[in-house]
Amino acid sequence: MGNSQASTRTALGANTLRMGKYALIVAGLLVTSQAVAQSRVDRVPETSPEPQLPLKPTPSNEVSDAPEQPRSKPELIVPPAEPSTRLVPGASDSDSLTGHLLANASIGYTTGYGNIDSAISTRDSLASGATIGIGVGYGVSRNVELGASASLAPLSGGNSCTKCEGRLTDALLYVSYHLVQGTRFDPWVRFGVGAAGLHLSGSGKDFDYLGLSWANVMFGGDWYASKNIGFGPILSCALQSYLHTPADRSASVAERLTIGIRVTFDMNGR
Repeated sequence: MGNSQASTRTALGANTLRMGKYALIVAGLLVTSQAVAQSRVDRVPETSPEPQLPLKPTPSNEVSDAPEQPRSKPELIVPPAEPSTRLVPGASDSDSLTGHLLANASIGYTTGYGNIDSAISTRDSLASGATIGIGVGYGVSRNVELGASASLAPLSGGNSCTKCEGRLTDALLYVSYHLVQGTRFDPWVRFGVGAAGLHLSGSGKDFDYLGLSWANVMFGGDWYASKNIGFGPILSCALQSYLHTPADRSASVAERLTIGIRVTFDMNGR
């Protein structure tokens, strides 16, 4: 009995020693693994934070003492002004005639020279007197006007035939040249050709003459008091030849000089 109890105690002691060794080994492994893990963590490089840019420069005495520079203002771009439509005297773009429809009426004093035919003098048969005229023109360019006109002059008898009466008429096609543009005063010169007629009575027999006004030159100028109405003086000289004459007479040349005033209506306006 004694021997068996002793052997039992010996076995228990041996087992206890083995378990203690195992416990020490396990504890040592745990401690070693924790140390290795901690050493790895310590070796990880620390990330440095990125430097932050300053939102505002650091004030200094030099900056604070310097005067504040004025800020440049934004430059405004002004569009070019539209060209003015006002007429400038003599300017190349002034045009107060092209496309304009012009109507005119005139009154004046006319006198004749030369011969009505080969046997009758103009001044012996007809006295000087009043004349009226009308016309219409159209501007084809800034200087040129084309048109037509007509005139009538009822005249009394002349030096040798006080009882005579005459009626002078003509109808012309003309071209006018206007000298300047863009001014109130519009000077011009006109040349026309057309038909001329004369009815002469009071000498006991009536005579009718028909011929040509082959050179009718007129000088004048219109001063525009308003946008549409102008008036001014006129002076004209006409050369006429009556081709249809009494049977026993032949054609001759008669001159006619007229001075007067004209009123012009510009339908389009200046």
